[in-house]
Amino acid sequence: MAGAVTPGHTFTDYAELFENVTAGIIPVGVIVSRIGRKVQPGIAGDKILGVVSETAGIILGDAPFTWQGRYKRKPFGGKVKDNKGRNVDSEDFKPVLDYTSRQDRPEEWSTIGIMGQVFVRTLYSVEIDDYIGADGNVSVTETRLQAMEVKAPYDFVTGYGITLCMLL
Repeated sequence: MAGAVTPGHTFTDYAELFENVTAGIIPVGVIVSRIGRKVQPGIAGDKILGVVSETAGIILGDAPFTWQGRYKRKPFGGKVKDNKGRNVDSEDFKPVLDYTSRQDRPEEWSTIGIMGQVFVRTLYSVEIDDYIGADGNVSVTETRLQAMEVKAPYDFVTGYGITLCMLL
């Protein structure tokens, strides 16, 4: 797997690309939970994985130049090399097929901020230092998300507010 440092971003969080459970773009700022290796929008009571981010300074889990399954792999993920030190292609690799990076397929893959400062779609009245649950509501128990600054209060038209949170 490869990753990217994203120049021009605000570098507020560290992110990884995760495949969506169902096809369709998960909007920026939505809190997500994990099912196996995939993500979906969180609901009350879910364990928080992270938040869909557009401010990540580092994004891991992409395969920007070639299909992630191109090369044969060892049991712990390292690439198999031939006797000249070159990577060995997988039997499943089809070089004639065009490849599109995961970051360029947002209906299939989401950039999930998993640590740092993230902008979160929150519900109703959120105050500084509140913990935020997987549904975007204030949580009575400690979670991975804690409000640092309310950037936009709850708006009945959009159905959310925007809160800058620390994601631990």
